[in-house]
Amino acid sequence: MNISKEQIIILLASFLLTIIDFNLFYWLVLEVAFFIFLIRDFKKTIAFAFPTGSIIAISFFVSNVFALSILELLEGSNLTLATPFYLVVPIAAYVPFAFIAAQLMIMGYQLVQKPQAQWLYFLHNIQNSIRLQDINLLIVIGFASSLLNLVHIAAIDQVTHVLSNFATCGFFAIAMYKKSFTNKYLILGIMLQLLIVVRSSMFGTFTVYVVFFAIMLLLLFRDKGFRLNWVALLVMLFAGVVFLANLQNTKASYREGISAGTQDASVNNFISAAAEASLGKTFTDKEFYLPIVYRLNQAWLVSSTMIKVPYAEPFAGGGTIFRSCVDAIVPRFLNPEKEKAGGKEKIKKYTYLKLTESTSMNIGLLGEGYVNFGKWGAPIVIFLYGMLIGFLEKKILVYSFKKPIILLLFPVFFELVLTSETDFLIIINGMVKNTIIVLVVLYLLDSAKSKNKLQFS
Repeated sequence: MNISKEQIIILLASFLLTIIDFNLFYWLVLEVAFFIFLIRDFKKTIAFAFPTGSIIAISFFVSNVFALSILELLEGSNLTLATPFYLVVPIAAYVPFAFIAAQLMIMGYQLVQKPQAQWLYFLHNIQNSIRLQDINLLIVIGFASSLLNLVHIAAIDQVTHVLSNFATCGFFAIAMYKKSFTNKYLILGIMLQLLIVVRSSMFGTFTVYVVFFAIMLLLLFRDKGFRLNWVALLVMLFAGVVFLANLQNTKASYREGISAGTQDASVNNFISAAAEASLGKTFTDKEFYLPIVYRLNQAWLVSSTMIKVPYAEPFAGGGTIFRSCVDAIVPRFLNPEKEKAGGKEKIKKYTYLKLTESTSMNIGLLGEGYVNFGKWGAPIVIFLYGMLIGFLEKKILVYSFKKPIILLLFPVFFELVLTSETDFLIIINGMVKNTIIVLVVLYLLDSAKSKNKLQFS
């Protein structure tokens, strides 16, 4: 996939705007143009492949740039610097480098040539390339891991979390295997993922899996001749926004009750929270969308690093990224100083924010780029990160020529790069561990297949 002329024009215009007096209107025009490009790129790619780059670029752009601009439009008169979840530095000091970083990320991804047509080939030939028995084994592994998850064994928590999602992948795989869009397996997959979410109160994974399999079903629709026009695309985009807004409203109400100790984590309480969150609000009200816009706005966390670094804390010069690579490979018993995942250490060191014991926050990839190399080094870091995503997808697609089933487990990797509040430790550590887990499972599936062949030979 080549970098388009539109991208180059928007990028050059962005650099031009950095040397003149800041005018938010001009930047908004460029942001809207870039957002339209990303939607067009999504529409173009969905005709033959899973649009990994478009989705990750949209997620990064919206959370680090566009959500802030939407807040300015909706709440501008009510916002001041240091308003919680808004911005800590002047907007003129933040938007230019953050917007350029968002553009460079997808450019980095595009520079890596990938066999993307493998996605459509996989859907065409899923019945011939994957055994139904292997899909059933994924479901069994997922259910067994979900049961272990209830025990909360700290040493294997991440392993059981990853494996528990295999059941969801398995149910969705059967839906794709049967090439049916409205069957019990699809419903079972959604319900299982929702149950995991209700038990853990972690909604990010649910969103990722819903997005992944919705797009895979859309690919199947395209394969059957469905034409995705702009009206259908905009309707789906609006439905996605309403879904995320409603989920955020529900999540806030649900978590509040659990934190206060007035209710436990259960399906009934989740449904009650959803009903309560909808009271007095409709999708035409501004207040319906404000919670999700504030939640998506990562500018607040990134800008929080900009008032401390380099004034009270020097630039890390790549130190946090190098340490993430080491911590991802070297086990804790050999590396007692290994950083704990979650971001609290970076929040404490590089911002003045004070977190409670139960609060989880992170400075994000853009924030980590800034604390290492400053405002104009961060976009280069994000550009290289885009190349890394492209390289990882290429490796998975090439490996799928030999083991097609790995594409069913793509959400295991996709989840890591789609999360907004993340850092290089979470991504690199997750990629290493999840790759090992997936490869071990695929080896076990091969072993089971070999034993079956021996029994019938």
